Amino acid sequence: YRSKYIEDDLNPYWEKHEISLEDLCYCDLEWPLRFSLYDWQKNGKHRKIGQIETDIGTLQRHISQLGNADRDTALRLSKETNSEKTKGLLIVLQCKVEQMSC
Repeated sequence: YRSKYIEDDLNPYWEKHEISLEDLCYCDLEWPLRFSLYDWQKNGKHRKIGQIETDIGTLQRHISQLGNADRDTALRLSKETNSEKTKGLLIVLQCKVEQMSC
C-alpha cells in the first residue's frame, strides 16, 4: 500500500485506510510489516526519512493514548532496519482488527 503524499508538513497526519488481513499479512498477525517514510521531491528523487519493521500486535500495543504528541508510545523510525539511531517517530492513533475470516 502507498499513501498519498502530504506536502510541506513536518508532522503529517494520514487518513485512516482499511485493508484486509489477507492482503496485509496473509492473516498472520505476526507477519512482519515494513513502513517506509519518504520526503517527497518534485524531481521524483524522494528522500528516505526512515523505516520500521513491526507486526500487527506491536502496532496495537503502541496505540497512542495522548494523540499525535504521545512520544512515549511512538515507534522509532531509523534509516536501516536494525539501526539504533532514531530518524523520526511513527505515532499510531488507531489499529484494530475487526474481523478475521481467513
